[in-house]
Amino acid sequence: MPRRAGTGPRAEAGGGAMREGYGTRAPRAEEAAQVAALVHEAERSQDPTAGARTPAEFRAVWSRLDLARDARVATAPDGTLAGYAQVDVVRPGRLHADGYTRSGHLGTGIGAALIDWSGDRARRLAATAPHAGAPATLLHYVMLDGAADRMLRARDYRLVRVHQRMRRSLAGPLPAPRWPEGVTVRPATAPPRSRGASTPARRRRSPTGTRGWAAPSSGGAPTWSTSGPTPPCGSSPSAPGGSSASPSAT
Repeated sequence: MPRRAGTGPRAEAGGGAMREGYGTRAPRAEEAAQVAALVHEAERSQDPTAGARTPAEFRAVWSRLDLARDARVATAPDGTLAGYAQVDVVRPGRLHADGYTRSGHLGTGIGAALIDWSGDRARRLAATAPHAGAPATLLHYVMLDGAADRMLRARDYRLVRVHQRMRRSLAGPLPAPRWPEGVTVRPATAPPRSRGASTPARRRRSPTGTRGWAAPSSGGAPTWSTSGPTPPCGSSPSAPGGSSASPSAT
């Protein structure tokens, strides 16, 4: 599915207005499991093949953030978590925002509020050492032509890259592979074992004296892979305090 990475030269400092009863606050360390479930639900509503992220992954990310300032959860009138967003410094001059709204709470203003918050937080981070004075760009990744995409465009975010996923049904026979001229493929074969070897791996001692396992070297069939950059559908020069969006931030 196509996803859009966008940047924007500005982001509104104030948060968008949410429906009465909704609010935002910093997440608590013990809410990692709830946030992981919220994000998984939001991602699966956009992409049924999305894999689930674990609470441990969120705890690892939070360990490098200032959790009180770099992340926000949106709460519903009943106190449950309805949205999540974070801003992370990838490297000097490059920041990434990630935001999600639970599918049952779309249209309540959560997405707009989190997008505006992320832009404001990115500006503050970009103004601190060692980033102060350098051009900065905030990147968001969102589904093309969705609500988050429209909200970003309304805030002057600009498209800089499109990611596409290709897939096919596995029902029925698959076409036979066509190898390049001169290339042949055969089953992998292992080299003959040395005399006296009785296991597929041999123990060796490292220079430090610790023990480890080393598998014998082996030959095998060639591995083929193809990749190439996706031509950008647009570009934008970095701008001071620039910004952009993230999946399901609606």
